[in-house]
Amino acid sequence: MYTLYPRFDAQPSDPALLGEAAGNELLKEVTDLTSKGHRMDVGEYIPFRRSLRFNTPQSRRPARRRRGLQDTAPEYESEGSSGFCSDVLATFASQLRCLFPCCGPRRVEDEKLWFGFAMTRGVRNIYLRVVRQHPIVSMIVWSVLFLCETTMVAIYLWQVSGVAEGATWNSFTEEELGLCFCISSALSILLLSQLIFAYSFTPFTIVVVLVTTIYQIVLLFMALVFGLTWASRMYVPMFLRCWPMRQYFLFLLDSVAMLSSSSDRLDVVRLAAPSLSLFLTMVFTTACIFQIQQIFSGTMIGTIDSLYFVMATVSTTGFGDVLPQGNIGRMLTIGIIFVFLAKMPSWIVVVVGMVKMLRDFPKYGGPPHHFIVYGHVSQEDAVSILDEVFKLYPTRSVCFCNASFPRDVLSLGGHPNYRMRSTFMVVKVLNKASLHRMRVSEADAVIISPTSDGTAKARDDDVFLSSVTFQRHAPFVQQYLQLRFGTHIKLLEERETMVDQNMRSIMASALILPGIVPFLVNLVRTASSGGSSPASLWSEEGMDNWKDLYEYSRRATFRTFTVPPYFERRPLRDAVYLLKTFNVLVVGVEEGRNRMMILDLDYKLALSDTILVLHESGSDSVDLALRALDPTEGSCGSMTGCDRSEQWEARMASPAADASAQSGSRGDVPDAEVEELGAVGIDSASLIYPFNPSFEVPTGSNEEVPCLGTECDNSPGKTSPVAMQGHKGKANVSLPNSVALPKGTITSVLDMQVERLRRRLLGEDFVVKCFGDVSLSRLPLGGSLAVLTHLLNWRQAVRSRSEPVESSVERIERQINDILRHVSNEYQCGRSGKAPGENFLFIDHVSSFKQPLLESMYDHYLNDHASRFELVQMMRCIRGIHSRSRVTLLSWQSLSDSFLRQWDSSFEFPLRHIRGSSTMESHLNYAIKESGGAANLRGILIYCSQLSHWDFKDVPLVAVENNIRAILDCHATSEKQQQGVGGGSSRGAEVEQQVMVELKSFKSCISVTPHHADTEWRQRGEVHFQYSLAFMMGRCFSANMLQTIFIHAHRNRCIMKFLNNVLCLHRQGSVFDTGGWNSGDKSDTTLFKVCGNQLLHFQTFGDLFVFLLKHRSWVAIGVFRRFPTSEGLPGVPRYFITNPPMKMPLRVDDVVYALSGVTGAHNRMGC
Repeated sequence: MYTLYPRFDAQPSDPALLGEAAGNELLKEVTDLTSKGHRMDVGEYIPFRRSLRFNTPQSRRPARRRRGLQDTAPEYESEGSSGFCSDVLATFASQLRCLFPCCGPRRVEDEKLWFGFAMTRGVRNIYLRVVRQHPIVSMIVWSVLFLCETTMVAIYLWQVSGVAEGATWNSFTEEELGLCFCISSALSILLLSQLIFAYSFTPFTIVVVLVTTIYQIVLLFMALVFGLTWASRMYVPMFLRCWPMRQYFLFLLDSVAMLSSSSDRLDVVRLAAPSLSLFLTMVFTTACIFQIQQIFSGTMIGTIDSLYFVMATVSTTGFGDVLPQGNIGRMLTIGIIFVFLAKMPSWIVVVVGMVKMLRDFPKYGGPPHHFIVYGHVSQEDAVSILDEVFKLYPTRSVCFCNASFPRDVLSLGGHPNYRMRSTFMVVKVLNKASLHRMRVSEADAVIISPTSDGTAKARDDDVFLSSVTFQRHAPFVQQYLQLRFGTHIKLLEERETMVDQNMRSIMASALILPGIVPFLVNLVRTASSGGSSPASLWSEEGMDNWKDLYEYSRRATFRTFTVPPYFERRPLRDAVYLLKTFNVLVVGVEEGRNRMMILDLDYKLALSDTILVLHESGSDSVDLALRALDPTEGSCGSMTGCDRSEQWEARMASPAADASAQSGSRGDVPDAEVEELGAVGIDSASLIYPFNPSFEVPTGSNEEVPCLGTECDNSPGKTSPVAMQGHKGKANVSLPNSVALPKGTITSVLDMQVERLRRRLLGEDFVVKCFGDVSLSRLPLGGSLAVLTHLLNWRQAVRSRSEPVESSVERIERQINDILRHVSNEYQCGRSGKAPGENFLFIDHVSSFKQPLLESMYDHYLNDHASRFELVQMMRCIRGIHSRSRVTLLSWQSLSDSFLRQWDSSFEFPLRHIRGSSTMESHLNYAIKESGGAANLRGILIYCSQLSHWDFKDVPLVAVENNIRAILDCHATSEKQQQGVGGGSSRGAEVEQQVMVELKSFKSCISVTPHHADTEWRQRGEVHFQYSLAFMMGRCFSANMLQTIFIHAHRNRCIMKFLNNVLCLHRQGSVFDTGGWNSGDKSDTTLFKVCGNQLLHFQTFGDLFVFLLKHRSWVAIGVFRRFPTSEGLPGVPRYFITNPPMKMPLRVDDVVYALSGVTGAHNRMGC
C-alpha cells in the first residue's frame, strides 16, 4: 500500500511557486505534489479548498461574502435586481427621495436616533428623555407610584380581614364614608396621572387601572353628590392594583441598574423578575378571587388560607385541608387549575434557570490570598492547577472565572477533593463589579489565559486586555499570562508570560533529546510525587529497577538560596563540583545586581546572587550540603581555626579531587583518567554525540582525514595532544612549533602512525579482527588514531601494575572493540554513499477544514509570518544540539523564494520543501524517501502552524502519527527481508528514531504512548498522565503540560527564568522581524546538550559528570536509559532519570543530558 507514488520525476509545472528562481538550484529541493501532473484528486481529500473561491457580482449564485451583504440590503432594493440596471434604479430612487421626501419607502437607518430609540414627539419624547437622562428623577417617580399602589392593596387586605359574616357586594363594609374609602378614592384620582405613560404598560394593566379607578370614582361621586352614602360600603376589587404595582417594581429595577455599575447578580434578577413577578401576581389575584367568592357564599376564609389553597392546587399537591364550598367555588377551582397548568412549565423553567444562574454568579467567599484563574481551562488543566496549589500552598484556594465552563469542569465543584477550595464564577464582562466579586485585591496571583479555545481571531488580544484590566484595579497582584503568540510580549515585559509558540522549541529539541519532555514536565508537576528510594537503587542491582528510578525523578524539585560567604568570589564551577557531591545540582545563578539568570561556569559568585538548584523533595540534602561545606562548621568543626582554614583552602583549590573523594565512585580507575581523556581529544563532539557518525570516513584522499595524532609514550600521563575535529570535517594537525615539515610530510606521518596502530591491534588477542564484511586490515583508522592509541597504552599501564584489576582491563578491551565496531559501521555507511549529518522531517498538518467567513489581511499576514518564524526557531534548536542537520518540510503552504534563499544562507543546507498533504499516505511516503529514507531519518515532527480552531482536536494529528509509524515499520520489515537472515550489520536497525507530535490536550498522550504489560502501572498512567511519560519517550508534547509552572513560579520567580534560559527564549526575535530570523547568527538557541557513553565507557555518573564539567563546561542533569528487554516495549524505549547521585553506575548505552555552561551572552536571561 506504500508503493503508490505520483509522478515525482517531473519538475513543478507552476514556475510561480518560486517566482524568478525557476533556474535556481533551490528549485531542485522544492516539489509541489498538488500541481498539474501529480495528484489531481487531492481536492477530494482537502474539501476546504473549494470554499476559497468567491464568485463575481454578476454571477447568479452569490458567494458567502456577497450573500451576507444582500441580507443587510435596504427594503426598497429588489431581491432579483443586479448589475447595471439595479445601480441606475437605486441612484434614481435616492435622488427622487431627496427632492420629494414623502415619496418612496423610508429606510430605518435614515431615521434620527435618540438614545437608541427612533425619534418621538410629545409626551412620549419627554418621558424617554427623563428616564434616560435623569434616572434619579425617574426612580423617585417609580417609587412614589409603587408606594401608592402598595397602599391601595394593603387597604384592601385590611378591609377583607375585618369583614363580617354574611357580607355581600352591596354591604361589604359596615362604615359609611370610612377612612379606607376616602384614602382609596384619593389615591385613585392621583394615580390617573400614570395614564400619561400608559403605553409603557401591558394592555391588561391599563384595563385594570382604568376599571378600578373609574369604579372607585363613580362610587365617590354617588356618595358625595347624590347623597347615596351606602355606595361607600360597596365592594371594590382593589386587589387588582397588584398588576400596576408589579409594573412599577420592574421600572425600579431598571432605574437601579442605570444608577449602579454593572452587576451580574442584578442582571440575573432583572432577567428573571418579569416571569417570577407575573407568577406571584397571578397567584395573589386568583387567591383574592377565590377568597371573595367563598365569603360571598357564606364561608369565611382568610387571605393566608386562600393563598395556601391556590399554591397547593396549582402545584398539584392538594392536601385537602382547605376545600372550595359550593358548585361555583369548584368551577372556579377548575378554572384556576387550567390557567396555571398552561403557564406552569414556563415558570418552572424560569425558576430553575434563575437558580442556576444565581449559582453561576456567586461571590467568592473563600479565604483571602487565593489564586484567580481567568480564561478557558479544560478539565485536565483545572485538575492540574488545583493539585499543584494544594501541594505547594495548603491554605490557598482557587477561583476559576470565565464566560462559560464545560460540564466536566463544573463537575469539579462537587468533587470531594476540590469542592471546599475551588470556586467557579461565570464572568460575562470583566469590569469593576466582576473584579469585586472575585475579591481581586485580596488575591495572591492571577493566571490569565485565552478566554476561548483555539480561535484565531483573538490573537491574544483578549489576554492583553484582561491583563490591563486586572492591572488597573489591582496593580500589586502578580500576573501570569499564557499567550499563543509573542506579538504582545514587548507590551507585557513586567509580567511573567509563557508563549505557546515558543514551546515548539521544546518539541524541536526533543527530536534529538526526547528526555527533556519528562524532565521539564516532572519539575513543574509534583503533586502526585512521593515515596522514597530503596537502599540498593544506586548499585548494580538497581540498574534495571526503572520504576523506582522514574519515581526518584518525579521527586526532583527546585530550590534557591543566597550565595554563602565561603563561595564569594569563587567561580560557579567550584560550587557545581562541591554541591553535586551532596546530590544537589546547580542549574543557574541569578545575579543580584541586574536580576539576570546565568549559567556561566566561569562567573564569579557574589553574596547578593541567588543559586538555583535541583534536589530530591523530602530530603534535607541542600541544608546538609551548606552545613558540610561551611568552613566554620562542616566536617572540620573540631579542628582549630588555622587547621580549618587550611583544609578549606585545600578543598577549594582542588574541588575535582574532593568531588571524587566524596562520590566514592572512582574505584579502580586511575586518578589521571579525566585529564588523559581530555588530553587525547576524546571530548570532541564526534565522540560525545551518541546517535550519529562519531568518525568522518575518508572518501579516497588522505587529506580528508578529520583527526591526526602523533605517537604516544607508553606512560598514560604523557599523551601528545590531538587536534579537535572541525565543523566541516577538515584535518587540523597539531605538531610542535619547532618542527618544520615539508609539503607532503603530514600524509606520510599519518600513514606510518595508522599502520603502526593497525599492527598493534592485529597482535592483540582480545581485538575482534572482522566486523561484518570488513576486516581490520582494511578498516580506516585515521579518525580514531589518538583514542585507540591512548586506550592501548592505558591497558598496558594497568596490566603492568603489581596487582592489576581484571575489571579495568576488561572494560578497556570492551571499549576498544566498541570503537572499532563503530568505525566499521561508519565505514560501511560511507561506502554506501549515505550523506553525513542528521535528517529531520517536519510535517505541518492542516487540522482545520473550516475557513473563516471574512479573513482580514492582518490574519493572513500573521499566519504566514508565524509559521515561518516557528520553522526557523525549531531549526535553530536542532542545530544547537547537532550542527550538521537538515530539514525536509511537508506542508500545504507555499514558501517564497526569498525565504528559501535566507534559509540556505543561514543553515548551510537548503530546505527540502514538499508541498503536499499529510493526510495522503503517498505524500508521507515520498517525504520520508526524500529525507534520506527511513533508516537515515533521525526525527519526525508533526505540528500545526494554522492559527484557527483545531477540528476534532488531537484526532487528526494522532492519526497522521499512526500512519507514519506504519510506514516506518513497513520500511524496516522490507529492509530486513532484503538483508536476509545471515546478512551483515545494519546501521538503520539501530537508529533511535523519534516521532514527536503536537497535542492540544495532554490526555491524548494515552493514544500515542505504547501500551505496557504492567497493568498496575498502566492504571496509574490513566490517573496521572505523568506516569505515561515513562513510556512516551518524548513522543508527544502539549503546551499545557507546563501550565503549572505558574504555580511554582509564584513561589520562586527563578523557575521561569530557568525555562527561558535553557531554551534561549530571550534571544528569539520578533515574529514580524524577518531580518532577525535569518541574520546568519550561528549561536545556539538551546542550552541542552547530549553525551553518549557508548564510546567513553564511564563506569559511574560521577566520572562522566566531572569529565563534562572540566573539559566541556557542561553540567550533566540526567541520564536517558533504555528499558529492560523484559518490558517488551517496541523500538528503542528509554526513560529519564533526573539528577542521579554521583555513585550511580552507568551502562554503555546510556545517554547523558547536560546544560551548556560555556562563557557567553547566550546563557543569560534577564528578568
